Amino acid sequence: MSARVGLELPPGGGWAYPVSLIAGVLGAHLFTSLPPAWLICSIAAIAAMALAFPRWRWAALMLLALCWSLHHFHQRLESQLDPTLAGRMVQVRGVISSIPTQRPDFSRFRFKTDKEYQDAGLPDTLLLYWYQDRPDLSVGQYWQLKLKVKPPWGPVNFQGADKERWLFARAIGGLGTVRDGYRLAGPADQQYRVHSIREKVLRRIAERVADERGRGV
Repeated sequence: MSARVGLELPPGGGWAYPVSLIAGVLGAHLFTSLPPAWLICSIAAIAAMALAFPRWRWAALMLLALCWSLHHFHQRLESQLDPTLAGRMVQVRGVISSIPTQRPDFSRFRFKTDKEYQDAGLPDTLLLYWYQDRPDLSVGQYWQLKLKVKPPWGPVNFQGADKERWLFARAIGGLGTVRDGYRLAGPADQQYRVHSIREKVLRRIAERVADERGRGV
């Protein structure tokens, strides 16, 4: 009497399906340039039809995950600052959407613009620097600002961090320098409540720990 020893995949692929999805998502990062949107949609449609055939289902899932990621990359690029606005002064309203980083000579924070400005070519999220006459900034505050904006570019640095990739990964569609601004009255946005609590904790730590390097600990 003999016994068969081995690992058999269950019908439908078993672990091959999640592996295919992960492979498709990671494969999108190997592209040095994005295929046109029509090609991505065509491949996705073919892959969706291939799901009906169990033998090719793992490959279809991988292609769908790949197309989903590439489509997401297209959306990120399309949501960046309109090139015609580069270097111009603009007026914009929105919310401080991150805990401001306070430095001796500037403050840095993410700024979520109102929908009307996004329709006019400004991105959903800007990374802003405020150098002169800085007020007390906090996450969740609603402001009207006068900005000089530029695309999300960074200097070429082969030995250090890739700033442009960092901005892209965080969906930051443009950079800006604040020239002037004033705070507007607006209802408290509950989505920044956790950030507000974190900010209060960080400020308490900063009051008690003089060494900036030790505050993180």
